[in-house]
Amino acid sequence: MEAQTADESTPVAGVDADWPTAAWYAEATGGRWVGLPPRDEVRVRGAGIDTRESLDGRVFVALRGRHADGHDHLEAATAAGASMLLVETTKAERCRRVVPSEIPMLAVADPRTALATAARAWRATLAGRIVAVTGSCGKTTTKRLLHAALRRTLRGVASPRSFNNDLGVPLTLLSIPRHADYAVLEVGTSGPGEIAQLASLVRPHLAIITMVGRAHLERLGSIEGIAAEKASLLDRLTAPAVAVVRADGGVLEAAVAARGARIGEVVTFGHAKRATVRVVERRWDSDAQVVRLADGRRFRLRLPGAHQAENAAAAIAAAVRLGVSFESAAAGIASVEAEAHRSVERIAGGLRFLDDAYNANPDSMRAALEMVAEFENDAPTALVLGDMLELGPEAAAMHAAMGRAVADLAARRPVPLAVFVGPLSAEAADAFEAKATGVPCLRANEATPELARAIADRLEPGTRVLLKASRGIGLERIVEWADAAAPPLVEVRSRPASTAAVSSQRD
Repeated sequence: MEAQTADESTPVAGVDADWPTAAWYAEATGGRWVGLPPRDEVRVRGAGIDTRESLDGRVFVALRGRHADGHDHLEAATAAGASMLLVETTKAERCRRVVPSEIPMLAVADPRTALATAARAWRATLAGRIVAVTGSCGKTTTKRLLHAALRRTLRGVASPRSFNNDLGVPLTLLSIPRHADYAVLEVGTSGPGEIAQLASLVRPHLAIITMVGRAHLERLGSIEGIAAEKASLLDRLTAPAVAVVRADGGVLEAAVAARGARIGEVVTFGHAKRATVRVVERRWDSDAQVVRLADGRRFRLRLPGAHQAENAAAAIAAAVRLGVSFESAAAGIASVEAEAHRSVERIAGGLRFLDDAYNANPDSMRAALEMVAEFENDAPTALVLGDMLELGPEAAAMHAAMGRAVADLAARRPVPLAVFVGPLSAEAADAFEAKATGVPCLRANEATPELARAIADRLEPGTRVLLKASRGIGLERIVEWADAAAPPLVEVRSRPASTAAVSSQRD
């Protein structure tokens, strides 16, 4: 992969082949050493903020939070392998007394600000291509798919888990080896201006916007506000400035078009006829869906659903523009399996739980119901759905729409039980019962062991059960409670048994 000429030609003090020295951190943040300065050979291989994880060779950044203060855990940080400590100036002298003198300690006015400052400085030294992924749904999955598509050919990293906020993004940037070919970062938001702030740190060469949906309406106000927030990622694109965005025919494409020549290339993906990378057919074959694109090329995807096919199409489009062949990208994508709480099948209490309870908004809820509609008709699927949070004043109407969608699904395929969990989901239950006939319905204010038992008592062994809600509802605990006496839960890759081909002719 071609590196940035400016990065390669500019000397970087305190940096070896891949990692900076402790002295580089002092220069980048303007901090002062507390006690002995570090040895010249001390190298820092990234940053961490959690002493429960390995900090081997990393700088531990002591942050003060609502429930804990990192300054109280410096001994644990050194035990976890931290090679350096970053602390608040006002606490520096006390901190110096509790850890060995040979551990370098750097004092700054605000460790959180210093973390971002160091990340910005390190980003300026990186030689490879930087990719940023955002969207109302599908960020983490698309990131994982793209990383899999690239790493067969190139050397690079991807942000762990959902490291997509003002802490996760700097931590990821500092974990990137200087001469990595690529890095894939996830960028999220919960309010106006957050993506623009993170984009100024990341300065991606390629940005993916998976979709604009009705998430965080409470703070972003409208679908147009969400589109503007997501599209602000494109304002900090670095040459060659490629945008890979879903062909939605609406607010997202309009927000991208408004940026005009500032974007070097716009690539669209999805089921729409105008999409550059267009999904036209999907069929299930053994343990994966086979996805056919409009140009005739095919790839295998172990993740179920039309929405996952679109995420994979975005990843392939990005990988090809980063210099990876379609064949290599497709082989990488075929290896990706479902992640925890994202359409993972979990066996417990004699039931087959399809745990998709990581998060939910109206668009991801609709995608989950469409996925269930593709399952084989002779295998009933119970639905356990919970509140979708942060939707603002339209929350009640959106939950009522969810209830009607469930009723529509129940009219097309066997649904032995519908369960609605949470105060907002009472609106969904009302709408469902007003429209559906002959389908048992349960209501609950929250997820409890008693609810899990009630679900298990009403279903035949082997029944598939979809779990979908915002993470704050904790719906994934239903699995753990379904049979407390059962052996440890077994997780297997998600696999809908549909064998029918699905033709995609959306406009």
